[in-house]
Amino acid sequence: MVTDLLNLPATLERWGLTVVEVTGWEDRRRPGRFDPIGVLIHHTAGPRGKDAPSLQVCIDGRSDLPGPLCQLLVARSGKVYVISIGKANHAGTGRIPDHVPADLGNIRLLGIEAENDGIGEPWPDEQVAAMVRATAAVLDLLGQPRTNVWGHREYAPGRKIDPTGIDMALFRADVAAAQPPGGTVPTDNPYPAETAEALELLAQHAGYVGDRLWFGPLALEALHRLKNDKLALAAANKTSADTMVRIVAERDAAKANREAAEAEVAMLRKQLQEGGRTPQLLADLDDLRAKFDAIGMDLADVAETLEAAIAKARA
Repeated sequence: MVTDLLNLPATLERWGLTVVEVTGWEDRRRPGRFDPIGVLIHHTAGPRGKDAPSLQVCIDGRSDLPGPLCQLLVARSGKVYVISIGKANHAGTGRIPDHVPADLGNIRLLGIEAENDGIGEPWPDEQVAAMVRATAAVLDLLGQPRTNVWGHREYAPGRKIDPTGIDMALFRADVAAAQPPGGTVPTDNPYPAETAEALELLAQHAGYVGDRLWFGPLALEALHRLKNDKLALAAANKTSADTMVRIVAERDAAKANREAAEAEVAMLRKQLQEGGRTPQLLADLDDLRAKFDAIGMDLADVAETLEAAIAKARA
């Protein structure tokens, strides 16, 4: 797997990204196995004002957590820094049901940090586009489904909120639909070359003898290979179609959950105003709404925070 990732900088460049290879990226790593099956997206929580202010921290780590802290860093401009292709300290405790067992995120997931203060800073379009393309490039290079990308908050709910302001259902849909410049993905898939070779063999070793069609042994072999190609392509197309249906359903469900949560917040605020509750409670509710908009909290988180605010007002 690490051997494949040695091609990561070149792969990212083929996807039209501006790539900076940080000195030592080939050998910088934490001890232990690294066998990624997906990507984990983070925000740096770094200061605004500069393009990549968190770069050195991502390389060296912190006093409480040694580096590297990710494999890739996406700057605000969309520039992608390749920091490591080995194990990094980025995931911590958590899990992804059916994909990543408990606390194995550093082994099973490649970490992409994106510069953002995490408290409401708008995401530049060029940065999000680079995050999408970098994720698609990594997953294709690893030979993993385009759906194998999660936000840190999905891996560690209740403990992490990143990437704040990124709807992960929509992000996955964008990754699934992403294409490099020119619309073709560089690949080692043998089917196109095999198909071309099989067609050439068929043309050379089949023909008519009198009025009868004749197939030599190599032509029969070519027919079998073409049949296998057709079956493989059909299976791939079905898998892609099923994946897109699931992604769209996930996106629609996320949108519906958000709309329901917004409606409940509005209803509770109206009830509180009509009931003459304390100004502090209303202020807490406004803070909740701002937090909800900033980090995309789900309905359960909203309810839990509301209960805490109401309990505070009643105390």
